[in-house]
Amino acid sequence: MKDHRWNSENSKKTVIQFLKFGFVGATNTAVSYLFNILVIFLLSKTGVSWDYIAGNVAGFIAGTLWSFVWNDRFVFNEKREPGENKSRILIKTFIVYGFTIILVSNVLSYMWINIFGISKYFAPILNLCISVPLNFILNKYWAFKR
Repeated sequence: MKDHRWNSENSKKTVIQFLKFGFVGATNTAVSYLFNILVIFLLSKTGVSWDYIAGNVAGFIAGTLWSFVWNDRFVFNEKREPGENKSRILIKTFIVYGFTIILVSNVLSYMWINIFGISKYFAPILNLCISVPLNFILNKYWAFKR
């Protein structure tokens, strides 16, 4: 059984993981943001008022798949048990990102756009200030936890 007490070795490992997570997150941000803006751009021609929600959903799907692959290979890449099912981790990853990106980001987007009058093109960037640390904690201690 692993010793999960907080010590210097665990601290160093967590900091390195957070830095790697940040790198993956930066690329995820680009992928998510590009999909988000692409959908907003395409739907803006139709006159729908919920274009930013559809953009968040498209960004969510693309970003979650991107993050799962790279977090599994690069950030939380500890040796797996033989026969360990990656689909369990993928499902948990979608739950984590579903909570933070779909629920939290849409609530925040509504607030930024409709209450504070912030551009729907800038709102996804503000959402990241909350979702990135929350995603790291939930991924490290739940989705990819051994």
